[in-house]
Amino acid sequence: MKNPQASFQTQGDLGTGSEGLDSTSQDAKSPLLQLTRKEQHDVIVKALCVSPKLTTELRDRGCWMANSRVFELRAMGLDIKTTMVTAVSADGRLRRQALYSLAQPASDWTPIPLLKRKPRKKAEAAVTYTPWTGVDCMRHPEKAAQALNLLRSWESARVIGITQPPVAGSV
Repeated sequence: MKNPQASFQTQGDLGTGSEGLDSTSQDAKSPLLQLTRKEQHDVIVKALCVSPKLTTELRDRGCWMANSRVFELRAMGLDIKTTMVTAVSADGRLRRQALYSLAQPASDWTPIPLLKRKPRKKAEAAVTYTPWTGVDCMRHPEKAAQALNLLRSWESARVIGITQPPVAGSV
């Protein structure tokens, strides 16, 4: 039988040896997900469009520090409600966890600075953005994907200097 933790010996400064356990020899049960912050935002938004999620459910999807990511999404304009609940954890114990849900039929999660930018011309001031709701997101997942693609194309267009947002049907 393989010992999960191999022992090691080190030689101290004074010539005395010390022993300990080497935890690097353990095999991980599953690879850790390394998602960027933007990828975690996408995962959280897509998950909340389907149903409310617990902190542990978001963690299982690779969103570590879900409370920080939700705080950032709120700063971007998404209306997320947090409710503290007692739920059974993986080890079978009751624990207090946050339950995240869309607080109301939310508009798309395009960041606030993009929606409230100052118009450069009077003609541009008449442009309105028609929001789709979180309910539409649940009923029409293709709309959610289309909105995320629209946001990504608009962010890349701003980098190269295009000032008008793309039309939803052209993506």
